[in-house]
Amino acid sequence: MDRLPAEILLRILSYLQPKLGPLLRVNKQWFYCGLSLVWREAFWSDLSRIPKDRRILYATAIRRLFLWETAREQVEEFSHFAYPRLKHLNIGSDPSAKVDIAWLKRYMHAELQSIEFLGDFDPELLLHLQTNCRQLRKISITAPGARLTPEIFLRFLQNTLVTEISFEGNNIGHLLDLDTLGHLVRRENLEELSLGCTIKKLPKDIKTWEHGRSFQKLCVKVTHDVLPSFISNFTSLHDLNLDVEGEQRSKPTSIDFNHLSALTQLRRLNICLNGVKDFDKGDLLFIKDLKHLRELGLTGTITVALTATEFNDLDFEELVATLPNLRVLTFHMYRLYLTTQTLAALGQFCPLLERCDLMGGFNMLQLRLYQTPLFPRLHSLCIRDFTSLVIDRTGMKAPTKLGFESPEDHVKQLEEHFPKLQDLTLTYANDTRFSRLDEHEFSNSVLYKWRARQEERERCFLENYS
Repeated sequence: MDRLPAEILLRILSYLQPKLGPLLRVNKQWFYCGLSLVWREAFWSDLSRIPKDRRILYATAIRRLFLWETAREQVEEFSHFAYPRLKHLNIGSDPSAKVDIAWLKRYMHAELQSIEFLGDFDPELLLHLQTNCRQLRKISITAPGARLTPEIFLRFLQNTLVTEISFEGNNIGHLLDLDTLGHLVRRENLEELSLGCTIKKLPKDIKTWEHGRSFQKLCVKVTHDVLPSFISNFTSLHDLNLDVEGEQRSKPTSIDFNHLSALTQLRRLNICLNGVKDFDKGDLLFIKDLKHLRELGLTGTITVALTATEFNDLDFEELVATLPNLRVLTFHMYRLYLTTQTLAALGQFCPLLERCDLMGGFNMLQLRLYQTPLFPRLHSLCIRDFTSLVIDRTGMKAPTKLGFESPEDHVKQLEEHFPKLQDLTLTYANDTRFSRLDEHEFSNSVLYKWRARQEERERCFLENYS
């Protein structure tokens, strides 16, 4: 092992994290290779625990460093170290600490690629980044103070090549005036943008804006009336996280999501609606045009806020039939009465599915009619519950039972159709349609017996391995 090339040893040690610390004492080669892994990320407090005569050595391995201005003495001491591998810097700011800005600037060398500011930082640091950190590509700002004005930040953006920009926390709204928002949308090299405040108003000329062709990821909060005009400007997006502010919670929200059909390049789409809405088939037709989707999420801030009383099995199947590349599905619709036939159709239409979260109750015995496995890759499943009832997908007939069904029979179908399932969760979302005590107990029995079979399988594997 002493003669292993460093590249191979690094690869081996990378599989041993996070229990790598003791192995650094094996020999000198293991120490230096392991150091670059263990100390890839470090807080100022981590360096403080190292003997003073060895801190410089450990600093050479750090790629991401977290500083907090309240640790004033350490910020000054550590600023004199060389950080040849430092690419990412996080600074928690506190003006009351009265940290000399020159100390912070020493950490911001020419090789820095990303920086995150938390709190009321000195805007002079942006000027230093602008002139000295030409490789900077990502900046994140959380809860800035009043010292950072829209004019200062816009000037920084206009004179840097950052491609990823993120805003979070309080006091963000004042930074995103119409001039800054206009620059961000039109910025040619922008690839990722996260806006942590709600966009309530748009410039009158937004329809004439031309966004950069490289723009691929957007995380934004908008009001329901602003959504159509705002989102139609980003047809190149691959990843969209959309928080939509609806009407007051007691009032149903009228919102048109079909403008999203223009985003045909989307790979990931996650929508969270803060409001009340009853979806019908027409509200979700846009999904059929997003044929490249790998991840789809539709949720509400309140469990019972999103309903789909007029949405049936065939409507759902029509949507997923166009999504052969789907890996992740989260569909939180209260009282969405999907049947086991639709669950089977989901497996047939989306064979690559790995995680699935549906608010439905399913009879696993009905899967006996289908060729196994329906979900060859699925490892995480979250549903409302299991049921021993056979539900008529037309809703015209009352639920019936096939006869005597044991929980073990359902577990067997789970194992055959979900061979890689590792995580099984039941939400038991309140549903008065079929809520019966015996069904609830039956659902629990299926879950507990499946978990028992998993634990037994793992125990046998460990015994054979040892």
